[in-house]
Amino acid sequence: TEGLRAFMRDLKNQGAVINFEVYADPDLNSASQLAQGKVYWNIRFTDVPPAENPNFRVEVTDQWLTEVLDVA
Repeated sequence: TEGLRAFMRDLKNQGAVINFEVYADPDLNSASQLAQGKVYWNIRFTDVPPAENPNFRVEVTDQWLTEVLDVA
């Protein structure tokens, strides 16, 4: 479980997913299944939607015009 969580944390740190949840499903992981080496994991996540149509608003202003005279 921790290995999967680390993988998903890495995806989150990269900005590929917003958040996630990783857990073993107790209903599917019976003693018989586990004895056979079969494990079921549930991975739930919300991915980051692509910004396919970004909008930018630009405003030209003279608000900072006098800053050209400021000398540090």
